[in-house]
Amino acid sequence: MKPVCAICGKEITASDNSEEHIIPASLGGRRTVSDFLHGHCNNEAGATWDGELAKQLQPLILNFGVKRQGGQALKMKVATTAGEEFLLGPGGSLEMLKPIIEKADPAIGNTYKIQVGSRADGRKVLNGLKRKHPEIDIEASLACIRVEETYLKAPIQLNLQFGGEESGRSLVKSTLALAYDAGLPVDLCQDAVGYLRGSKAPCFGYYYIGDLIVERPTGVPLHCIAIEARPDTGLILGYAEYFGINRAVVCLGHGYQGEPVRKVYAIDPRTGMQLDLAVDLPFNEEAIKAIYDYQMDNDAGRKAAYDAVWPAILEARRNAEWERVAREGFKYAWDNCGAKPDAILTIIDKVNIVRLFSTKIFPFLTQVWGLDAHTALTRAVIVGLEVLNLAESQSAKVKTRNPLV
Repeated sequence: MKPVCAICGKEITASDNSEEHIIPASLGGRRTVSDFLHGHCNNEAGATWDGELAKQLQPLILNFGVKRQGGQALKMKVATTAGEEFLLGPGGSLEMLKPIIEKADPAIGNTYKIQVGSRADGRKVLNGLKRKHPEIDIEASLACIRVEETYLKAPIQLNLQFGGEESGRSLVKSTLALAYDAGLPVDLCQDAVGYLRGSKAPCFGYYYIGDLIVERPTGVPLHCIAIEARPDTGLILGYAEYFGINRAVVCLGHGYQGEPVRKVYAIDPRTGMQLDLAVDLPFNEEAIKAIYDYQMDNDAGRKAAYDAVWPAILEARRNAEWERVAREGFKYAWDNCGAKPDAILTIIDKVNIVRLFSTKIFPFLTQVWGLDAHTALTRAVIVGLEVLNLAESQSAKVKTRNPLV
């Protein structure tokens, strides 16, 4: 039997076949299925349905650092509750929204003060200025860059809205693709096919009154697509979950009379690693109608799904930032404590190291950990002394070498 396109219904030939990602590539999906969509239908659905889904999930894509097979996720504009505006990048990085270019005193020539979010942005600005001032030495100017790091004055506001016709078609298409990959013909999934082709109503609903993933891995912002065909109920069901937060049940078709079929495709989008999961879809016709009527969707369940992954990610990010700040703080302290090279550290050297280290980590302790000034300073001194004591316990003579390097 010749394959037909799940979207347009026309026969697929070798010249117009395509590889359709079961989980959209923009979300980190890798596995593909062929003989499922025409090339132009694939491209159009990717630009519209998958594009809308990726747009809605963009804050999560960036914050969780999705690892894609090709290309980088686009940065997005975000704002804090204090009105600060930034560009959110992969891994939750933040950059200035746009460069600030100020002309210095004309009496000292064509001199500019430039603030940019990255070295690459600095090069772009300098290239633009060079067209007006050919004498500018771009490489010499870049060599004079001074890096300044600050923390946000207030939390970032993120819109995590999920739903709608186009993103709904994307998740239905994903479950239908996995069903086809599991050996179920497209024409058995008339609810899904009709919805994708615009002749039937939406065939999915959100599910948050329980967990359909058996023994869910703790703290993993996983993607999961699952299908189950059951002759006892006659239903072909699907399940789509993104980042462990957005969860929907799909009814692909009715009247199934074949052998039971189950299949799951799940990944950790941060690494692309495939996960071995089981998904239970114990629904009959009555339950599916209840799901369609939003009877199995509630705010408490959505919050629980969010809280299962988001706080752990933030905590891991804070810990990584603390390690970076502490390491760089000690490097700065060691390099600037005034000790002579290869000499044994004196009491004055150690006092200087703790003082300089405390200065460097103070902003983190007050702005990220939220400590008051007195507590932050006390904590910084204690950490500095702990590292020095650790170094002394490892060697009877502590020389001017950073023990964290």
